[in-house]
Amino acid sequence: MFKISLFLVLAISVSCSLVSKKKESNERSPQSVNEYSPELLKLYNQAWPLLEELKSWRANAEATFSRIAENKKKNEPITSEENKSLHSEGKKYLALRNKARDIVNKYLYVVKNYQQTKLSVVDPTTEKLEGSNKIAILNPKDKVGKDTLLGFRISLSMALALYDNYLVGIYPYYKMDFTRNKLVYDAENKQALDEITESFFSAEQRTLMAKAINIYHADFQVRRQYELPTHEFEKNLDSVIVNSGFYNYLLKTGDSSDPWDSSFKRKITRLKDEIGFVKRASTFLLRGIFGNVVGAKKSDNRDGYMRNLKTEEKEKIFKALRPFDILLEKTSFRSTDAFIPGYYGHVAIWLGTKEQLIEEGLWSYIPAAIQSQIEKGQVILEALRYNDRIKAVAKLFNGVQLNTLEHFLDIDDLLVLRNNDEYSKELKVRYIKNAVKQVGKPYDFNFDVESDQRIVCAELIFVVFDNLKWKTEKTLGRFTISPDHILEKAMPGKNFHPILLYKNGREVRGTLQIELLRLLKKEYVMLQHQMESLLKTSMDPQEVVLLTSGIGSLYKRVNMIRSAKDSIDLEYFIYQTEDDFSARMITQELMLKAQQKAASDPSKNIRVRILVDSSFTVFKLDKTYATALRDKGIQVRYYNVAPLTDFMKSNSRNHRKTIIVDGKEVITGGRNIGDDYFDLSRKYNFLDTDIYVKGSMATAFKDSFEAFWYSSISEDPEYYNPRSTNKKGQLVYTKKIESGMNMINISETDDQYAYLVQHMGKEMFEREYKGVCRHSTFVSDLPGAGPETRKTFPTIYGVVSQAKESLHIESPYFVITDKGTNIFKNLLGANKDFKLNILTNSLYSTDAFYTVAAFYPIVSQWTSKGVNMWIYKGEKPKYLSVPAYEKDALWGLHSKRAVIDGKITMIGTYNVDPRSTNLNNEMVFICHDNPELANRVIQDIQNRIKHSAQLGPDGKPIGEFDLYDNVGTGKKTLYYISEKLLEMFPSLHELL
Repeated sequence: MFKISLFLVLAISVSCSLVSKKKESNERSPQSVNEYSPELLKLYNQAWPLLEELKSWRANAEATFSRIAENKKKNEPITSEENKSLHSEGKKYLALRNKARDIVNKYLYVVKNYQQTKLSVVDPTTEKLEGSNKIAILNPKDKVGKDTLLGFRISLSMALALYDNYLVGIYPYYKMDFTRNKLVYDAENKQALDEITESFFSAEQRTLMAKAINIYHADFQVRRQYELPTHEFEKNLDSVIVNSGFYNYLLKTGDSSDPWDSSFKRKITRLKDEIGFVKRASTFLLRGIFGNVVGAKKSDNRDGYMRNLKTEEKEKIFKALRPFDILLEKTSFRSTDAFIPGYYGHVAIWLGTKEQLIEEGLWSYIPAAIQSQIEKGQVILEALRYNDRIKAVAKLFNGVQLNTLEHFLDIDDLLVLRNNDEYSKELKVRYIKNAVKQVGKPYDFNFDVESDQRIVCAELIFVVFDNLKWKTEKTLGRFTISPDHILEKAMPGKNFHPILLYKNGREVRGTLQIELLRLLKKEYVMLQHQMESLLKTSMDPQEVVLLTSGIGSLYKRVNMIRSAKDSIDLEYFIYQTEDDFSARMITQELMLKAQQKAASDPSKNIRVRILVDSSFTVFKLDKTYATALRDKGIQVRYYNVAPLTDFMKSNSRNHRKTIIVDGKEVITGGRNIGDDYFDLSRKYNFLDTDIYVKGSMATAFKDSFEAFWYSSISEDPEYYNPRSTNKKGQLVYTKKIESGMNMINISETDDQYAYLVQHMGKEMFEREYKGVCRHSTFVSDLPGAGPETRKTFPTIYGVVSQAKESLHIESPYFVITDKGTNIFKNLLGANKDFKLNILTNSLYSTDAFYTVAAFYPIVSQWTSKGVNMWIYKGEKPKYLSVPAYEKDALWGLHSKRAVIDGKITMIGTYNVDPRSTNLNNEMVFICHDNPELANRVIQDIQNRIKHSAQLGPDGKPIGEFDLYDNVGTGKKTLYYISEKLLEMFPSLHELL
């Protein structure tokens, strides 16, 4: 017989995004058919839209399960929206199920009350006894039989639809541990899933279904054989039946037995679920007791610092807050704070005052009871495990509630976050509806974001702002979310920004995002911007300018600074201070900009930041200078202030060089900040190369800068601070500031230099190549040391290894590693006509004699194999316009550039040596598709080769120039010592 429980399939609370749209069709309405009773026609009119809804639900349930399964495959939590669907749509479906049951039950007797049902076109519709068997005879030609068989087909259609819905929309949820547990333990009807599953797998019920299908087949054959009229709506029912997946399964297999091997599997599944439930329940109870007992206890017997704020300060906070601001707090005096990972321990939402909510058009979406609370000032939505703030332990599992700001402020630290963009009206309505639904829910001591029936504080953010993707973490088999995960959305480049920040009851002023990151430094060893790789490739057109002239490059830097509207970021290995015009000129320009208002936010000044490496060998920008800059509005940070006693750490240097303006234009290359990089030194000048880039790739440089600025090994200088209570201390401070300003202030000769920059610099800049790069790559190493931070060399290695015809390299130092040796061997071996040209410094022109001590002895290994090598003689370049002095300065190479196959150009900070490969942080810009740019670089290298000596197969110069020409005795002595040390200790090569 048809058992009622067979049709309880619909009772399960499954996830479905039900979009039920009742479809009407004149063809499907049997209203005009007079041979059927009005009650039957009314039943059909009820059944058909319901069948359409069941079909729609089935498709949605299948799609939803696919999304959940995909999340689980990725080891990610389900979304808040999917979580809500598991409950809200399930409740909707209960009404659908009740309607279906009513229709099925009306003609259940056809298979339930008779041992046999026969069809006859001769005998009238009746019932009779044959022995002990009760038999029904149905005649499809008489009124009673016709009505009964139509009602039976309506009932069978509904039953098969329910079976199909189980197979497609329920059974997949049952098979997955996660969804089954959600439906068993989180749904209101906790027994439905087991009851429905047992009903579906019942062999007895499938036997009855087989009997019903036999009756349908007999009915169908009689209608066909005797050509009985079949109306359109009857064809609709036939279509539902014959297209049913379960109907076809029974026809194909004839199997009405349990498709499982035995019920033992289901019992094992049930037992596993019970064990899991007991584990979760005990965890919930223990955490609840712990949270309420320990949480209510104050480890430091005091109130929060912010509780004692002056009234006007609290009013200031109150007025600053807007609907949907996120509030994070720290209560270091409370015991539970020690058990919550990260800095902040609690999160809440500013729902808004009545006036704010009316202004936003949201007041009407709030239930009257909650409106009453808001009118009393209870405007902060939070989930509390206990009501400790009013010094009274509340009932266990107190949960989600509304509280006043005064109530909330029994805390030490406060951070308020606001979305970077204004929410749309649609989102605001969505959020307010989500928020009010949470009020009254118990506290979630399981900390499970995939259960929205209980809520922990950070879960409030997850379920209210459900359109945003929040980071979660899997702990003890469940996905959790903590205040730290919420905080990550306030990292640079994310959705939120801080608008208020208090530490120990005192407001923190300044650039809040910077101050927040400083505050979190100990907790965030590796911040969000320290990505797995600082590598970006773009097919967007980038405006590029090749900067081969030093004074022209300085001219461009100054003009970039002058054009800044919002921000200027500089990052350099060397930033000269004493007696250096270039550094003074750039610093003066930076100070002027730091006093101007930002275009994007006139309430703030243009942000100017300088990040400089703290290498003991070249470090110049000390705290005296940094303090003077700070007083002029310029932020300074030092990278890797490592003691000499930590040998390896102190050898890991930030060798990157860049200036970024407004995040839109950038210069990178070999030049640091100093006269010797801009053709202005009277003693020694570097022949260098930069590249100017304007376009979307500037964002990659910006992100890269942020990574190093906020790195855990970057830190603020130990600034000198005034001591107003100590006259002597104040005097020392004043002298230090004067000393710093003396290094910044314009000197008597600076006007002459400024004139040269504005005229000669402009002239040289205008001569430079200007073009477009339509395929580019930017790569940088990560902050810190170690193999995991190495990104630049592997990228260069990958590009150079693909060379087919030629490779031109200019590097100030040439100490080739084993990997470099392999590249060159492979290139030369693959093509006997491969052209490999290398230009580097001679002992005379170099500023690093020890690198030449490693280079000279290996020259013949390469020149004898056909590699073309040149060493620069140290001469003043005749092809460039440079300032004329009484005595020519010494010139050395400092460019870090390469050209591959006459079309790919690389310019950056990477030297061909082990230090750049393994120790220093480097960056490089690659233009993949501009033969013009590549040709101009090759031409410039050729111009420098004219001032160089080529090395022959024996490793010695061809012509009159000698390897040691013009080298002073002291430098030569150091060279020989270095050469011997490298012979004795080959591992020293790795430090060069």
